[in-house]
Amino acid sequence: MPSPITPTARPQAPSTEVPDARPVGERLADGRQDGAELSPAPPPTAPAPPVTGPGGPSSAELRAWGRGQGFDVPDRGRLPSELLRAWERATEEAGERAE
Repeated sequence: MPSPITPTARPQAPSTEVPDARPVGERLADGRQDGAELSPAPPPTAPAPPVTGPGGPSSAELRAWGRGQGFDVPDRGRLPSELLRAWERATEEAGERAE
């Protein structure tokens, strides 16, 4: 009896088409033009020196001052950086006026 002929699967060549290809020069979702480089990230800024310390106000004094200025200041924990910057500006301005 003759042997049955079975078809042989031939490997297919990989497709050269890219399914999500865009024309060169097309605008991307982030607004850049295709092929444009991303701008480098800005350098990190150094943290501000601590406001409190020897000779400076205590955290309780800063909290009281901040509440008097209308800041929402927690009873415990870290002081908001906006409060510290505002205190620094206020004390610098007061020092300039005293001179």
